Amino acid sequence: MELKAFLEAQKGKCTKRLDEINKELDDLAKKNDEATDEVELKDIGDSIAELQAEKEEAEAELKEIEAQLEALEKGEDPKPQEEPKPEDNPERKKFLVFEKRNGGQMTMTLEERQAQAEALKKTGTLHIEKPQLRAVTLASGQLVVPTEAHGIENPAEVPYSTILDFVKVEDMTGAGYNAVSLLTEWADASQYAEGATIDEDNPSFGIVTIQPERGFKVLSTISNEVLKTSPLNYYGKVEESAQVALRRKVAELIVDKAVGAEDDAGNPINGSLTLNALDEKFLRAVCFALGGDEGIFGTASLVLNKKDLSALGELMSSYTKDYVFEIEPNEANPNVGIIRKGGLSVRYIISNKLPAYSDDTTEEGATC
Repeated sequence: MELKAFLEAQKGKCTKRLDEINKELDDLAKKNDEATDEVELKDIGDSIAELQAEKEEAEAELKEIEAQLEALEKGEDPKPQEEPKPEDNPERKKFLVFEKRNGGQMTMTLEERQAQAEALKKTGTLHIEKPQLRAVTLASGQLVVPTEAHGIENPAEVPYSTILDFVKVEDMTGAGYNAVSLLTEWADASQYAEGATIDEDNPSFGIVTIQPERGFKVLSTISNEVLKTSPLNYYGKVEESAQVALRRKVAELIVDKAVGAEDDAGNPINGSLTLNALDEKFLRAVCFALGGDEGIFGTASLVLNKKDLSALGELMSSYTKDYVFEIEPNEANPNVGIIRKGGLSVRYIISNKLPAYSDDTTEEGATC
């Protein structure tokens, strides 16, 4: 009976200590979640690992005492059991082992590491327990940090003027040139009196001969090794870059040919508007300059330098101290938008190939 009383007392001590360990582990887990200091996290991680190792030993000792008590109840000789090995006890095998020789870090058994590696090969994912995650920090400078290729991001700027999307495109493949006939002036009617001679007045026509350009080319190369080793789609991005380069060149050509365009006889095709300054009257002057003397051309677009658009946006009324123009960029395409003021609105297209009227270095008389 003395042995049984001793074993009962030992069982009570083990049970009490296990309750204390569980409470301490819960408290440390809360501190671990809230801690941000590296030294504090390291100390908490060490304490968690020590308590888990002690808990493992206490549970093993409790099982041994319960086995001896069970043997006493059966009238058998309660012989002490051998220390169970981790590989023979699944309950103990799953706990992390605290190794003093490893700087107090939490480690896993060799079998656990092998099982984790196999799972990573099969699923491509790695599950890390919370204590492991918080106890090991990158700030120690002793870890190899892997790099990851996220993707190929484009520059922030708009690569080309989208004026190309607002022009009529004709397929000139195989053609020598394209002749376009223009009605440059309407005929005028005159009052007729009986017996009088009717004055002849004919409309005026002009011809614009559009010569095809020889074309533009862009050459980019990419090595086979890049295609083999990189997870990023460099080939697709190089192809996209070539398309951007060609569209940028065509957009430049459109602006260049539109400025000062003439027909085959040397007559100007486009009208002109002389400005003295970018002021509050700018939008009204532009709108009323289109459409001749008896109409307002409401479907035209204003092509201008971004500096001039910014200058218009900064104009403030000398009376109300409010901004004069309301500039609304297109959400899907920031290269275009609408300028509004007092019931008038004009669609704009930004092109850096036009000189800026607001720039002091722009020559007088330049088409902006």
